[in-house]
Amino acid sequence: MDGIENIGYLGTVCFWLSYGLVQFGRMDGNGFWYTVMNALGCVFMMLSLLGAWNAPVFLNNSFSLALSFIGFRRHYLLKQSERKECIQN
Repeated sequence: MDGIENIGYLGTVCFWLSYGLVQFGRMDGNGFWYTVMNALGCVFMMLSLLGAWNAPVFLNNSFSLALSFIGFRRHYLLKQSERKECIQN
């Protein structure tokens, strides 16, 4: 097993861990850290494709990564609105 394949396994662990934590009620499925773990999983899986190309895996992870960026933007906008409310109060 080479290093690039290990990066893919690390991505798999990120996916499984985040999903498992949500299912056991240890993590919020809409939370920032869930988004981070999924984005890292996507990046690691896409990096592993440098060793062995697989178009469906690339498409799946590209779409998931794009959704993660939408989630990051949503988290950012929510934090901004919370700060504005704190300042106004």
